[in-house]
Amino acid sequence: MDSFFGIPSKYSGRVPSRKRKRNLPSSLDQQRDCIVCFDGNDFVLCDRRECPNPYHPSCVKRDNNLVHVKENLNCDTGGGEFPYSTIGEDKISDMPDSLLHHILSFLRIEDAATTSILSKRWRSLWFSQLVLDFDDEPFLDASTFCNFVYSFMAMRDITLPIISFQLKCCSCFYKKEHKEDIYNFVYIAIQRRVENLYIDLSYSFTLPYFVLSSKTLSVLKLTRITVNDIPYVHLPSLKVLHLERVTFTYYEYILKLLSGCPVLQDLGTEDLLVTSPYLERPLKSLSNLLKANICNTHIEFDWLHNVERLRAMVV
Repeated sequence: MDSFFGIPSKYSGRVPSRKRKRNLPSSLDQQRDCIVCFDGNDFVLCDRRECPNPYHPSCVKRDNNLVHVKENLNCDTGGGEFPYSTIGEDKISDMPDSLLHHILSFLRIEDAATTSILSKRWRSLWFSQLVLDFDDEPFLDASTFCNFVYSFMAMRDITLPIISFQLKCCSCFYKKEHKEDIYNFVYIAIQRRVENLYIDLSYSFTLPYFVLSSKTLSVLKLTRITVNDIPYVHLPSLKVLHLERVTFTYYEYILKLLSGCPVLQDLGTEDLLVTSPYLERPLKSLSNLLKANICNTHIEFDWLHNVERLRAMVV
């Protein structure tokens, strides 16, 4: 798994040298106070008081919070073991799953993947995350990123829901064939009853129709998306809708989208674009709307003054 996730096996295949002795303490008393440490190239002896990382797992073995010297590197200690040292308890791994999941939720999924090498428990935690944040920035190309997402979703328990799903594809160069992959990722999230959906793309991507009929979506934030067909909109749970640099082919699609959000409370738009001429049409009252923020758009939202519970200013 190390090679799959791009985590180099830094210490695999290395054999400690028995001839090399660096930083050896001069006196016997000091030698009894030293431990074995890996300096990145070899096993060496160093003073426990000065070593920046004296308990490296490649250098020592753990036994009930005690550390034993793993190798005898010809140090003049009379052939005995070095004195024991106390290791601090791993209090983080003892935390409940819910708290660890919350901690992992602040990491991008590719960063959270590195925690899987800590222990079997961390690996199971990684695959059972409910908050998924996929960002293509660390990947070399679009194919590698897409393969990573497919592999993660395939290993994840299909019965687990997804609370939040964020997909950001802005760094890699995407070809036409990758659009189907993006559709698949969004479809998987919708099928897993996602509640918060964030999509940020750097190229033209048409919003899949199945997103607009999700019964579980509570937050929907779209960036650089094209909406050119809305056959049906039913978002009964959607409370937050943010649209940034979204292109609508017809103005009526905006009205249809908003009309399908009966409990909408927070509306935000920035740099909206309608590619065809539009006619002003009435919109059903958004009786639950509490906040509206309309920025940098030539589209007029005159119907906002009819919102009964509007609290925030429109800019």
